[in-house]
Formats: sequence, C-alpha cells, structure tokens
Amino acid sequence: AINGIALSRLDIDQLIQLLSESRQQKVDLQIRRPGVSRLLQFILVPESMEQPSVDRAFVLGSGIGYVRVASFDEKTGSLVKDAIERIGGSKLQGLVLDLRNNPGGVVGAALETASLFLKPKQKVLSVKGRSVKGEEVDVPDTATPYTFPLAVLMNGKSASASEIVAGAMQDHD
Repeated sequence: AINGIALSRLDIDQLIQLLSESRQQKVDLQIRRPGVSRLLQFILVPESMEQPSVDRAFVLGSGIGYVRVASFDEKTGSLVKDAIERIGGSKLQGLVLDLRNNPGGVVGAALETASLFLKPKQKVLSVKGRSVKGEEVDVPDTATPYTFPLAVLMNGKSASASEIVAGAMQDHD
C-alpha cells in the first residue's frame, strides 16, 4: 500500500500518478513478502534527481548509430550533437533517433535538435492561432546538418517537443 491505498486495486498509470503526487512529501510504503505475515513499512523521502535527457548513444553495427532522447531540456540539442559526434559523427552511415516515451519539454531544444538534420532555412515549426499572430521558425543559416539517413522512433507516449522533431523530419523527408 502507498499512503494506505492498496496497490492491488491500481493499474500502472494510477500507481505512477499516486507516486507523482507524493513528490513533495514523504510516502508511507507497506510491503508484504510471500511467506511473511507481518507488513514491512518504509518511509520514502523524495529527492531531486538529475537524469540526462540523452541517456543512450552507441553504434548498432555497420555504421548505424543509435541515440535515445528521454526528454527535452535546455541542453538537449547540444547533448544530441555531442552523442552523435562521440559515436562517429558525419562518418555514420545512418542514425536511429529514439523518441519513444519522450514526454517533450523545452521547444527551443526540439528546434535545435531538428536543426541538426535539416538544411538551413528549412521550416521547422509554424504556429497559428485565432488571436495570435502566426509565427514560423526556420533552421538557422549557420546550421551544418548531418547528411546521413535518419530513422525516428515514436510511440503513443511521445509528445510535445518530440512531436515537433519527428514532424519536421517527416515534412522534409
């Protein structure tokens, strides 16, 4: 049980939501081990953890690189570039950019990441609204994109900034 709520009645999304709500306060966790009749009780104290937004980068084989982007924060664009350079840079034959389960984040980081693969002056994003003047964001003139083929992995839990990157890649083939 978490804070007196039995876990057997919760699905995984409800469990995550319950734990997320407890980020600012202590959590009372009660555990029953098989064969032990008494409950074990733990008090969990939340702490901030820094998790890098680019958490994996390696060569799959035959010159194909793999970079996993878990989220987009202020440093993600440069972290993606650093990861690509670390595994071979422009010598790569192709790259798999994994954005699965990426909840998004800072839009500027998505624009910087997309600029790594698009030609200067290509449109990355356009915003339109009823009461807002339309805005378009293009790849900077100074961009020097990678030219190898790119595959982007997405799923139903990819959102926000990760959709901006994937959409820009798709729009420009």
